[in-house]
Amino acid sequence: KSSCFFSTFLNLAKLRADHCPILMCQVVGKHAELLEEMTVSEVTEQGMKSLQTCYKNVPAPIFVDWSTWGKEKLFKGSWTVTGFGMEHTDLERLGHSVEDRLFFAGEATSDQGRSTLDR
Repeated sequence: KSSCFFSTFLNLAKLRADHCPILMCQVVGKHAELLEEMTVSEVTEQGMKSLQTCYKNVPAPIFVDWSTWGKEKLFKGSWTVTGFGMEHTDLERLGHSVEDRLFFAGEATSDQGRSTLDR
């Protein structure tokens, strides 16, 4: 279990109207595979260790959650990444059927929930 499990945290509070304090971290590769096997207390401990290397007096989190997409045989940890020049309407169009025979769903079809853990 590496001490640099979580190398980058994103402060989502500034993106929310209620400014609710939320930190998000994306973990990839071997670390993501290890993370999926860990308990909530182990994940919390790793996150706190990472934060405490940079900040003093880090409060304990109220809630911790993560995906286990890597265990999904069909997806293996994938998420939507938009390419240069893509428009928000491109994602919305993915949610439309193709001749009522081919359908797409999930976070890739929404410009509001892209790359999220919404369940």
